[in-house]
Amino acid sequence: MDTKKLALRKRKGHRKSRSGCRNCKLRRVKCDETQPACRNCTGQFVTCNYDATPTSSRASSSTDIRIDDLSFSIPETKLANDALVTDLNQMISSQYPQTWTSNQFRALGRHDIDRLSRWHTRTVFTLGPHHMSMCYQLTVSKNATQYPYLLHATLAMAALQDGSSQLLTGATCSANSRQQYHYHSQCAAALFNDRLSKPAFKAADRNAIWTTACLLGNMTSFLIESYDPETSWPLSSSSPSPFDWLDMHRGMAILFKICAPDQPGGLFHSLLQDPTYTILRDKWIVDNRDGIEGIPWQFVTLCGLTSSSNSENSPYHASVRSLAQIWNMESTPHTAFRFLTFISLMSPEMKTLLVQKDARAMLILAYWYSKMFHVHYWLHQRAVVGCAAICIYLKRYYSSDYLMMDMLQYLLSKLREFDTGMPALKELTDVLSPVPSILANDSEAEENLSPSHWDPWLFSEGPNAILEMLDSENCQISLVE
Repeated sequence: MDTKKLALRKRKGHRKSRSGCRNCKLRRVKCDETQPACRNCTGQFVTCNYDATPTSSRASSSTDIRIDDLSFSIPETKLANDALVTDLNQMISSQYPQTWTSNQFRALGRHDIDRLSRWHTRTVFTLGPHHMSMCYQLTVSKNATQYPYLLHATLAMAALQDGSSQLLTGATCSANSRQQYHYHSQCAAALFNDRLSKPAFKAADRNAIWTTACLLGNMTSFLIESYDPETSWPLSSSSPSPFDWLDMHRGMAILFKICAPDQPGGLFHSLLQDPTYTILRDKWIVDNRDGIEGIPWQFVTLCGLTSSSNSENSPYHASVRSLAQIWNMESTPHTAFRFLTFISLMSPEMKTLLVQKDARAMLILAYWYSKMFHVHYWLHQRAVVGCAAICIYLKRYYSSDYLMMDMLQYLLSKLREFDTGMPALKELTDVLSPVPSILANDSEAEENLSPSHWDPWLFSEGPNAILEMLDSENCQISLVE
């Protein structure tokens, strides 16, 4: 082989880090040896630990904990934790709005650092398919200390899942998890409202704003007023605003245009180069044709649609078109984001009909709920309970409407998959027709999670509705370079 080629292949010399922290040694990455916490560990929100002296010269002690060939002492670990907390508090405190005083927020503690770590290693992967989750993870890693609203939304979501996990193991939800969720969600909502009320934001802010909106929207969807359909809307509603979650998702359509996560520099731009995720690019493409072509005859009859029907003369037309557009898509975690378009683009007239408990509007919503079973962690429980409550309501008050009762058969067949323990629903599913009579979809997602995976974490109140100003007359934000 040529001597020049050998020289080219020779590795460049570099200074080896012999006094780096244990995490960097374990990961086999170069440590900058900044003490008490290196930049690699600070950026990953993990505790940075250094050897006080070489391991070989250290005397064994009962306070030493040994992991493979690495050892560290409890006092050193506490010191490193405290240093990391101090560094993060210094970084984040200067980012709060000037109108906020130190009395309006508390300093981060070591439990918050642990919560951030759980979000990065657990919670983030409930936000969608793996590569999409990694986009969110990268954004939070880079921007959490610069944008307090993003940091608090992240901490709130981790606390929310902490409580849900406690229920899954059969334990009761701890008061601390509830308190942490309420504190961080209120901070996130207030700070996010403050940011959205300003007339402009820079392009560099858009990923943090979009990610925060997604986190708050998911949490609002997750928090349902009751696990029992009999005490849920439309059968009952103790909540003064049972459609806050819907308003959040409707605001997302406006934010998508402003934040442009699909454009260069946006959160999903590189991801969209993968053909698997082109569905994100097509998320907002709607079928706005007039007439009834492509709409199942049952919905045509139910809603009184004709060849001249459109969104201007029928409050149902746009939602039925949107439902028909997604109905034959396979239900997977990828397509779940396309399904969300149904509620994100719901017209104000359709929402008004839902508030008024219009039977046709509720049945359309129930069919959409059935598409969200299994495929979206933060919406699944609402979809199951909401669909069940609507079915019971329609059966109870519209049993003489033969078309509506026929259309309920498909929904009840889907609900029978769940061991709900709901007596009223069991009575209905026990007498349903053996074969679903409408719109049965033969292609089911193979990646569906077991129903036992989903459990609610119930609160008396959820996050504030932080997107009210996104109505056209109140929207003040715009994108500036």
